[in-house]
Amino acid sequence: MSVGLKIYVCGILTGLFSLLKGKIVIGLKRILLPVGYWRYPIFCYAYKQCLKMFKTKGEDIKILDIGSPKLLALYLAINHNCRVYATDLQDEEIWNMWQVYWNCWPKDFKKGRYITEYQDGRNLCYPNEYFDIVFSISVLEHIPNQGDSQTMKEIQRVLKKGGIAIIELPYSLKAYDTFLHQNVYERKYEGKPVFYERHYDEETLYKRIINPASQLKLKEKIIIGERFPFERFWQKVPKLFGVWFYWSEPLISLLNHFHMSPKKVEYDRHLKKQRAMSITLVFKKE
Repeated sequence: MSVGLKIYVCGILTGLFSLLKGKIVIGLKRILLPVGYWRYPIFCYAYKQCLKMFKTKGEDIKILDIGSPKLLALYLAINHNCRVYATDLQDEEIWNMWQVYWNCWPKDFKKGRYITEYQDGRNLCYPNEYFDIVFSISVLEHIPNQGDSQTMKEIQRVLKKGGIAIIELPYSLKAYDTFLHQNVYERKYEGKPVFYERHYDEETLYKRIINPASQLKLKEKIIIGERFPFERFWQKVPKLFGVWFYWSEPLISLLNHFHMSPKKVEYDRHLKKQRAMSITLVFKKE
């Protein structure tokens, strides 16, 4: 069974076990959306990076998830004898959903430990060089001001020498920020547009992500793009209709996402083509 399919099945089982424990709403939510459209390829890639570390150091290691969609952290703790610290600023979501999911899994199925904590990536409360792996998927782009750079410095601080950090961000040929006229996470709308997220280009990646963490050496990067603009279409579909088809997002991801070579990125740049993309960076602390 492929890595992606295993993670998908884990999402379904998480929903089923939750239903059996009487957690109807969150159980149905996980069954209807086991793995999101953009999360599917990123989870697969990040998990394979974790497997490399397991082969080097063994499974008895500490892993930090900074604010990511939590299924990958849950999957790691269920299937490997590691300690996974799943953290977030959205305290309610951690305790009312993901801690409940973990508790609903039968004890005999769980190999590791899953620890949910309220943490701010800009100011983590962990000792220096505490974790073997740190990952943050679709998070840093949502932190306002210089929060993404501050978080990279904190990742550098808490990561052990020889450890790896996996960072995924939205990527664009030209950087831009998005603001919304509504509440965004913990930030309240008070009549002025509220920062939502930034898309990074090569210049801002180095300025805001790579350079601030000078002890972390960039080892790999992968750019994933869409063949067809499905995301743009899917965002316009009413949620009451789209919710019944969320389960199909991983399948659509398999068909529509592809790894973009540097030549393909430059070709898009030459044509000034706008394509939805994400970039995943793998760092190692020397």
